[in-house]
Amino acid sequence: MIPKSLLPKVLVFIFPVTIILGNFYLFNTTKNKIEAFTIQPPFLAFDFTNSYLSNRSSRIRNLLDQNPSTKWFKLRNSIQKEDFLVELRQTHHLKNQKPEISRWKTLHVVGCKESVKILKLGIILRESIDMDTELRLPKDRIIGEEFLNFSESKHFKIPLDLYYKPEISKEFPQNMFIWTVNGTWIAKNSDFSKELCLEDIWLSED
Repeated sequence: MIPKSLLPKVLVFIFPVTIILGNFYLFNTTKNKIEAFTIQPPFLAFDFTNSYLSNRSSRIRNLLDQNPSTKWFKLRNSIQKEDFLVELRQTHHLKNQKPEISRWKTLHVVGCKESVKILKLGIILRESIDMDTELRLPKDRIIGEEFLNFSESKHFKIPLDLYYKPEISKEFPQNMFIWTVNGTWIAKNSDFSKELCLEDIWLSED
């Protein structure tokens, strides 16, 4: 039990110590997030239709696993102009603790066998500046747009250099972006079927 006469002195000591420890913890966690981000960013994926509420197997991250057995269906109206948005890869990676341009050349978009509708695909450069997915306020730059007709093909290969060629970066996050895409099915809001289906979206070096 602390005597009442000593309590003010104890509180005066505890308060600055608590502030110092809190700042030290914040510094270390932020530093760790920055180091982790430069190696592998916390990529985001949004399903603005929340289609998983209608079918649990329709998860937006199924588009990122390069597994043809997992799919994403549009089963509900979107709350945004777009149906989905996914971040793919950074334009740069670390080599010997310095940013180096990654060799991504092709954007792949694969539809399901039953897909026959048209997908409006926006190609976006997203600033690589935020470390925490919960605090992300990135600036986007739409650099291209494609209309993919899945009645003509199920696998589209889009050359990235048609839209952007990464520039040299001397330090993080200078000239560093995240390749990002959004998609909107060209179909009536009530037209929900297996035809509005995608298997995978990814970048390759060939």
